[in-house]
Amino acid sequence: MIRRTTTVLFFVAYFLTGLWILDDYGVSMDEALQRDHGRVMLTYWADLLELEAPRLDRLYRAMPAYGMFFPATSLLTEMVLGLDDSQFTYFRLRHVLQFLLFFLAVIAFHRLLRYRWSTKQWYPLLGAVMLVLSPRIFAHAFFDPKDVVMLSLYTVTTYTLVRFLKLRTWGSVLLHAVATGILLGSRQASILIPMATVVLVLYETLTTPQLRRKTGQLLIYLVVALPIGVLWNPHIYMDQGDGLLRSVTNVADYHWDGMVLFMGETLNPGTIPWYYLPTWIGLTTPVVYLLFIAVGLVVAVAGLWQSFRTLRLYDSPAKRADLLLMGLTFAPLLAALVLQARLYQGWRHLFFIYPGLIYLAVVGLDRAFAWKPKISGVVLGAGMAVTLITMVRMHPHQQVYFNQLVWNGPNLLDQYELDFWGVSYRRAFVMIGRDIPEGEYRTVKCHGWACMTNLRALPPETRNKFREVEHWHEADYFATEFYYPTHREQVLAREDIFARPIVEMAPGGHTIIGVYPAKLK
Repeated sequence: MIRRTTTVLFFVAYFLTGLWILDDYGVSMDEALQRDHGRVMLTYWADLLELEAPRLDRLYRAMPAYGMFFPATSLLTEMVLGLDDSQFTYFRLRHVLQFLLFFLAVIAFHRLLRYRWSTKQWYPLLGAVMLVLSPRIFAHAFFDPKDVVMLSLYTVTTYTLVRFLKLRTWGSVLLHAVATGILLGSRQASILIPMATVVLVLYETLTTPQLRRKTGQLLIYLVVALPIGVLWNPHIYMDQGDGLLRSVTNVADYHWDGMVLFMGETLNPGTIPWYYLPTWIGLTTPVVYLLFIAVGLVVAVAGLWQSFRTLRLYDSPAKRADLLLMGLTFAPLLAALVLQARLYQGWRHLFFIYPGLIYLAVVGLDRAFAWKPKISGVVLGAGMAVTLITMVRMHPHQQVYFNQLVWNGPNLLDQYELDFWGVSYRRAFVMIGRDIPEGEYRTVKCHGWACMTNLRALPPETRNKFREVEHWHEADYFATEFYYPTHREQVLAREDIFARPIVEMAPGGHTIIGVYPAKLK
C-alpha cells in the first residue's frame, strides 16, 4: 500500500511540476522547421485525397526522409483547437504535447520494470525516478520535437513488446502493432523494434511447441504495424520509391553543413572520432547512474552468457527482457560507430537508448543491493539527491548539464556545444523585458535562427517590448548563443561589446547565451 501510494504521488508530482514549469523553457531551433514539415504533409494528404483544406503557408516543399507522426498530429491538434496564429500559443501547445508523450513513456518504463521485477516492487519506482532525474532528458522532454519524441515512442513500444511476449494474447499483439506503427512514424532507427519482434517471436515459436499455434500473431502484427508506419512516412511513396532509398541512406550519411565543437576542437560531422558518443554519454549522465549501469552491464552479460552456454538465447523471462533491452540499447550505438554516422549537437540523436541504460542501472542496483544493501542505498540516495539539487539550481537550463567529471572545471564554452538550440534565449529576453518600461521597446539583432524563433515566440507581454532588426546600426542589443568561434573567443576575453553584457545565461559559471549592447557608447 505504501509503495503504491508513493508511486502515485511521484507521478502526480511530476505531472503537475511539468505543467507548472513548462513556460520556463524557450523554443528549440528545430521546432519551427518541424511545424513546417507537418504543413507539407497535411497539404500533401489533402491534395492526395482531394479534400478541401486550408492552404498552409510553408517555407519548404520537400518532404524529409523520416516519419512525420509528431509534426502532423501536433499541427492537426492546433487546427482542431482553432488556436490563434501566435507563435507563443502554438509552440506552447507543442511543449504540452511533448511533455505528455514523455510522461506516458515514463509510465510505460515503470510498467516495463514491473514485468522484469514483479517481486521487487520498489525497483520500478526507482527506475522511473532515475529516468526523470536525468537533467538533459528532463529539459529536452519539453522542447525537443524529434529526439525525445523518438525516445518516448521507443520506450512505449519496447514496453508493449515485453508485454506481448509475456501475455501472447490477441489484444497484446494488436496494441504492440499499433504502437510499432506509430513508432515507425518517427526516426529510421525505429525499424529495430519490428526486427526484434520478428526475431523473438520466431525464436519462441521454434523453441516452445505450445506457442506454434500462435504463429498467426506475427502476421497480424505485420499487417497492422507496417501500413500505419507507411502512413506517417509519405516520402516513401510520394517519390516513387526514391524516398525509401533516401530514408535508408540518410541513416549513415545525413547531410548537415554545420561544424561540431568537441573537446576544444572544431570538427566536421563526418570526421568525428569514434569516442565522440561514449564521451558525450559519459559526461552528461549523472556519475552515480554510470556506476550502476557498469555493474548492470556486467551482470546482464554474465547472465546471458550462462544461457548461451546451453545453446539458448535466454532461459527465463527476466533474461529475455535483459537480452531485448541490451539489444535495443547497444545495437543503435554500435551501428552509429560502425557506419560512422554523421553526429552533431552532442548525442541527442541517440537519446532514445537512454531508458535502456537506466534499465541496466536497475539491473546493477539489484545486484548491488543483494551484495551491500546499506552502502548501495546510501550511494544511490546521495547521487540522486545531488542530481535533483543540481537540476533545481540549473533551472531552466538542464539541457546543458554536465556531470562532476567536467562541470566544476574551466568554462566549457570553448570545449563543447552547449545551448546549440538557443532555448535559453527566452529566459534572457524575459529578464531584460522586466526592466523595459511599459510602452517602450528595444531593438535586437539576432545572431541566428534560434534567437529569432525565441524572440517571436515570447509571451505576449514580453514580445511587445522587442523589435527584431537586421542591421547593426538599428539595434540596441546583439544576442548570440556563441556558435561562431570568434564570439566564443571574444566573450572569454571580454573584448569589445562582450565586455559589457546586458544579461548572460551562465549556469554553473558556463556561459551559454548572451545579450550585449549592439554598439559601445
